[in-house]
Amino acid sequence: MPTFLLLGFSLENAFAAFLMACEHGKPGDYKSHDLLKAMIACKKYDLIFGKEDQAFVEQLTPFHKDFAFRYPEKLEQGDLGDLVSALQKTKNIIRDVEVGLRIKGYNPAEISENPSE
Repeated sequence: MPTFLLLGFSLENAFAAFLMACEHGKPGDYKSHDLLKAMIACKKYDLIFGKEDQAFVEQLTPFHKDFAFRYPEKLEQGDLGDLVSALQKTKNIIRDVEVGLRIKGYNPAEISENPSE
Protein backbone atom coordinates (compact mmCIF):
# COMPACT_ATOMS: atom_id res chain seq x y z
CA MET A 1 0.00 0.00 0.00
CA PRO A 2 2.71 2.57 0.75
CA THR A 3 4.04 2.10 -2.77
CA PHE A 4 0.68 3.07 -4.26
CA LEU A 5 0.68 6.16 -2.04
CA LEU A 6 4.05 7.14 -3.49
CA LEU A 7 2.92 6.41 -7.04
CA GLY A 8 -0.06 8.71 -6.54
CA PHE A 9 2.10 11.54 -5.27
CA SER A 10 4.57 10.99 -8.11
CA LEU A 11 1.78 11.40 -10.63
CA GLU A 12 0.33 14.37 -8.78
CA ASN A 13 3.69 16.14 -8.84
CA ALA A 14 4.30 15.29 -12.50
CA PHE A 15 0.92 16.69 -13.56
CA ALA A 16 1.47 19.77 -11.40
CA ALA A 17 4.92 20.40 -12.88
CA PHE A 18 3.52 20.26 -16.39
CA LEU A 19 0.53 22.47 -15.63
CA MET A 20 2.69 25.00 -13.83
CA ALA A 21 5.08 25.09 -16.81
CA CYS A 22 2.04 25.80 -18.99
CA GLU A 23 1.07 28.62 -16.62
CA HIS A 24 -2.26 26.90 -16.05
CA GLY A 25 -4.52 29.45 -14.39
CA LYS A 26 -6.47 27.04 -12.18
CA PRO A 27 -4.21 25.73 -9.36
CA GLY A 28 -7.15 23.76 -7.98
CA ASP A 29 -6.76 21.43 -10.94
CA TYR A 30 -3.43 20.20 -9.58
CA LYS A 31 -3.57 21.03 -5.86
CA SER A 32 -6.63 18.99 -4.94
CA HIS A 33 -5.08 15.49 -4.98
CA ASP A 34 -7.49 14.76 -7.83
CA LEU A 35 -5.24 12.95 -10.29
CA LEU A 36 -7.96 12.60 -12.89
CA LYS A 37 -8.76 16.32 -12.80
CA ALA A 38 -5.07 17.16 -13.24
CA MET A 39 -4.62 14.66 -16.06
CA ILE A 40 -7.66 16.05 -17.87
CA ALA A 41 -6.29 19.60 -17.44
CA CYS A 42 -3.09 18.48 -19.21
CA LYS A 43 -5.13 17.70 -22.33
CA LYS A 44 -5.75 21.42 -22.80
CA TYR A 45 -2.01 21.70 -23.52
CA ASP A 46 -1.94 18.69 -25.86
CA LEU A 47 -0.48 16.26 -23.33
CA ILE A 48 -2.47 13.07 -23.78
CA PHE A 49 -1.62 9.72 -22.24
CA GLY A 50 -2.07 6.13 -23.42
CA LYS A 51 -5.45 4.51 -22.78
CA GLU A 52 -4.10 2.00 -20.26
CA ASP A 53 -2.25 4.75 -18.42
CA GLN A 54 -5.39 6.90 -18.34
CA ALA A 55 -7.40 3.97 -17.02
CA PHE A 56 -4.83 3.48 -14.24
CA VAL A 57 -5.16 7.15 -13.22
CA GLU A 58 -8.95 6.78 -13.21
CA GLN A 59 -8.68 3.73 -10.93
CA LEU A 60 -6.09 5.29 -8.62
CA THR A 61 -7.76 8.69 -8.22
CA PRO A 62 -10.50 7.83 -5.68
CA PHE A 63 -7.96 6.12 -3.40
CA HIS A 64 -5.47 8.98 -3.72
CA LYS A 65 -8.07 11.72 -3.12
CA ASP A 66 -9.30 9.93 0.00
CA PHE A 67 -5.75 9.21 1.29
CA ALA A 68 -6.74 5.54 1.48
CA PHE A 69 -3.14 4.39 1.19
CA ARG A 70 -2.04 6.67 4.01
CA TYR A 71 -4.96 5.76 6.25
CA PRO A 72 -5.77 2.09 5.52
CA GLU A 73 -8.97 2.27 7.58
CA LYS A 74 -10.36 4.36 4.70
CA LEU A 75 -9.43 1.73 2.15
CA GLU A 76 -12.41 0.30 0.37
CA GLN A 77 -12.42 -2.62 -2.01
CA GLY A 78 -10.55 -1.97 -5.21
CA ASP A 79 -8.13 -3.55 -7.63
CA LEU A 80 -5.29 -1.53 -9.08
CA GLY A 81 -3.63 -4.54 -10.65
CA ASP A 82 -0.22 -5.88 -9.86
CA LEU A 83 2.58 -3.63 -8.64
CA VAL A 84 4.84 -4.19 -11.67
CA SER A 85 2.07 -3.02 -14.01
CA ALA A 86 1.31 -0.01 -11.80
CA LEU A 87 4.99 0.94 -11.77
CA GLN A 88 5.19 0.69 -15.56
CA LYS A 89 2.10 2.84 -16.08
CA THR A 90 3.43 5.46 -13.68
CA LYS A 91 6.78 5.41 -15.47
CA ASN A 92 4.99 5.85 -18.83
CA ILE A 93 3.10 8.88 -17.56
CA ILE A 94 6.18 10.50 -16.03
CA ARG A 95 8.10 9.91 -19.27
CA ASP A 96 5.27 11.54 -21.25
CA VAL A 97 5.26 14.52 -18.88
CA GLU A 98 9.01 14.86 -19.29
CA VAL A 99 8.64 14.88 -23.07
CA GLY A 100 5.89 17.49 -22.75
CA LEU A 101 8.12 19.65 -20.56
CA ARG A 102 11.00 19.33 -23.03
CA ILE A 103 8.69 20.44 -25.84
CA LYS A 104 7.84 23.50 -23.73
CA GLY A 105 11.58 24.22 -23.38
CA TYR A 106 12.21 22.77 -19.92
CA ASN A 107 14.84 20.17 -19.15
CA PRO A 108 13.79 18.44 -15.90
CA ALA A 109 17.16 16.73 -15.39
CA GLU A 110 19.01 20.00 -15.74
CA ILE A 111 16.60 21.82 -13.44
CA SER A 112 16.95 19.15 -10.73
CA GLU A 113 20.75 19.51 -10.86
CA ASN A 114 20.60 23.32 -10.57
CA PRO A 115 17.37 24.13 -8.69
CA SER A 116 18.37 27.69 -7.77
CA GLU A 117 18.41 28.89 -11.37
